[in-house]
Amino acid sequence: MALPFSVAVEKRTEDVPRWMPALTSVGSVVLAFAFSALVLWLIGVNPVQVYGFFLRATFGSWAAFSDTMVKATPLILVGLACTVAFKMKLWNIGAEGQFYMGAFFASLVVLVPLLPTNSPPAVLIPAMAIMGMVGGAVWGFFPGVLKARFGVNEIITTLMLNYVAILWNNFGSSTAGATPAFR
Repeated sequence: MALPFSVAVEKRTEDVPRWMPALTSVGSVVLAFAFSALVLWLIGVNPVQVYGFFLRATFGSWAAFSDTMVKATPLILVGLACTVAFKMKLWNIGAEGQFYMGAFFASLVVLVPLLPTNSPPAVLIPAMAIMGMVGGAVWGFFPGVLKARFGVNEIITTLMLNYVAILWNNFGSSTAGATPAFR
């Protein structure tokens, strides 16, 4: 069966106008809001009220804005970290797992404790940042070695390791307050 149109795959040239990436980003957001408004209207909800609620819940007060930034900062940092892999033509679907293991390693600084408990924040925070980077790097090292040495698909391994990292972190938190099964 022939399609009513043709599809051609071509290498993108470097002659992309400077305004095109900005227009594409803004256009994507506008189109997403327009499509969402249509869906909301079709199910009988006023899109203006919903978008007003979103704005108040995210930027309506300093507490709401602070909460938004607390939740958005890790996502922004994970997105920036993925750009490094994408620039090298690698698909890092495991950024979430690396984030979880980075958080786990960073928490070791104060939970083990790796530094004295009376250490000032000026020492603890950089140490936690360094340990977080080490944890994420170690977690990304495994699929890197598998790809380089054995040609294993990095998409599959990084995706599977996401679940391992999440379950590792959930195991520690779920057993922290658990009562022993045997006495």
